[in-house]
Amino acid sequence: MWFDGRKCLLLTHVGTLFTIFEADVSASDLRSTGSFISALVRRELLSEGLSPDTFGPGSEEVVYAKTADRSVLGCMNDMAYMCEVTLADSGS
Repeated sequence: MWFDGRKCLLLTHVGTLFTIFEADVSASDLRSTGSFISALVRRELLSEGLSPDTFGPGSEEVVYAKTADRSVLGCMNDMAYMCEVTLADSGS
């Protein structure tokens, strides 16, 4: 997703709908996508006071993929809209 000319990343866990938004993602971040996403998931779980093993033992290894699940897509569309509104209200 793009906002104000900046590449942003929106991730949603299919089982829990736990969502992560990361602004200003660079191409170099996405070259090592697995470790980048794992670090984001760990950071967000800790910021919510959750254990890094919330999604199961070995959750350091993230499997990421596009989804066709309409529930997940609906959640992500809602979250993308809320992110855009929040960013616009804050002046980016």
